[in-house]
Amino acid sequence: MNKKTVTQIVNDFYKSNTYIVEYQVGLAFVIDPGFEWPKIEDCLTEQELIPTHVFCTHGHFDHVGSVTQIVERYGAISMIHKADLKLAKSANFLMMAFGMEERIKTPIFLNTMYGGVGIILNDHELRVEHVPGHSEGSCFIFFENMLFSGDTLYSEGVGLPSPEQDDNLLKNSLLQWWDVIPYKTIIYPGHGHSKSFEEICLGNKELIKFLHE
Repeated sequence: MNKKTVTQIVNDFYKSNTYIVEYQVGLAFVIDPGFEWPKIEDCLTEQELIPTHVFCTHGHFDHVGSVTQIVERYGAISMIHKADLKLAKSANFLMMAFGMEERIKTPIFLNTMYGGVGIILNDHELRVEHVPGHSEGSCFIFFENMLFSGDTLYSEGVGLPSPEQDDNLLKNSLLQWWDVIPYKTIIYPGHGHSKSFEEICLGNKELIKFLHE
């Protein structure tokens, strides 16, 4: 199977990661489109890609900021776990409550995701797994040898807690998958750098400590 192209865009706001994955020549899906719509648009244009789908690992505003622009511009199918739909649509209210001046277009989601579901993209399968903890509807998104882990699993550290985060639930979700994820899987987190799962297991001491406290 041909290697798929993955482009990482680091959004200035909260340094969240957006990923553009070309799964077939000229076709792509977008993971967690953040605030930097011009960067995302430029990347799609330069690589001559049409995004057919948008998948959000969870509903926090730094991960859903450009969903609507992609839907309106390209007609992409946008999806989030049903448990985070309300959180995503409350993004501007939450930003205002936190004293932020930034605002986003209220994200449009054309469908909701469920854990344990496979989504067929032509001849390729993308798999969604529910991993509640950072938020109620947080998900892992598996595609070939890649795992887009959102704010559930980081290559370095544990990550910043959110108002919705339940540490015990997060820990349980991670432990459920800890012995299941193949070592060679490349983890693409919501913040920070990508690494193999093996590198994370051997090098992320803060996370290991968190899991065994």
